[in-house]
Amino acid sequence: MDLPFCACLLLLWQLPITTCHVHIHPNHYPDHYVDGEHDAEFDREILLGGKKEAEEYQKLSPEESKQRLMLLVKKIDVNGDGLLDRDELVDHMLESFNTYSVEEARDTFPTIDLDEDGKVSWEEYLQDTFGAEYSMEGDPAEDEMIQDDRRFFQQADEDQDGKLDEVEWLAFQHPEEYVRMHHFLVEEKLEESDWNEDGKIDFDEYLGDDEPDSSYSSEEEWRIVEREQFDEYDKDGDGVLEGEEVAAWVTPNHREAAEEEADHLLSMADTNKDEKLSAEEIMSDPDLFLQSDLTEQGELLHTIDHQEL
Repeated sequence: MDLPFCACLLLLWQLPITTCHVHIHPNHYPDHYVDGEHDAEFDREILLGGKKEAEEYQKLSPEESKQRLMLLVKKIDVNGDGLLDRDELVDHMLESFNTYSVEEARDTFPTIDLDEDGKVSWEEYLQDTFGAEYSMEGDPAEDEMIQDDRRFFQQADEDQDGKLDEVEWLAFQHPEEYVRMHHFLVEEKLEESDWNEDGKIDFDEYLGDDEPDSSYSSEEEWRIVEREQFDEYDKDGDGVLEGEEVAAWVTPNHREAAEEEADHLLSMADTNKDEKLSAEEIMSDPDLFLQSDLTEQGELLHTIDHQEL
């Protein structure tokens, strides 16, 4: 069954989602699938530019929302030919991925920077995340979760001043976006999934405790799909993931995801099959477009000058 038009444009990615403490690691963006169905609310935020923009959009009249949509389309149409081609859709999605990460990190930063010095200390992070008792008494190093977070915090602290500025905070919250953090992501995944401690991930370890959701007709179908994905990561075909193969698993391929979603969107909305979206094709059903991944970037619409309306 086809996903709604609105759910196809700025999908983050379809990789398995796992959380690791507070870090939003590869595949750790908010889950945009619920029981195999696209999360329309998340998609809308991605297209429109973020949660704030999505909330603002809800307050617009139907006419204002259409006008704002056309301004967004104009922004995506880089070559100015009045059509959105595949490359323009892909580029917009890639920009959206970055925007979503940055906004989320920036939203949390001031709430944790308790002394308002423009940086987050380890103590401030502990107090906000685990409670005041962790920063005031006891030995946090005894807690495995805190140990893991401490490692990521220290690696994100590029200037080694013991605190994280906004850029370093983003690396801490989204280590998948920073190559210098990838080694720790691989280590963490091995600690979590390498049950036999051989430094490799076999297929059963890859599946872990996951179970198929309602989008699969059977566990066998789910295992086949997962096996295909596993084999894509297993570049040398030896039946296990190690080294760079594990890194590829735990870090996102934004371009691949963006290309897949652009292709899917074109397949649904490109009625004349010219591999481009015209204003007419978009406005033939603006509600679908505004509920799509493109319109999920509510904050993107917010960046468009209201005076242009």
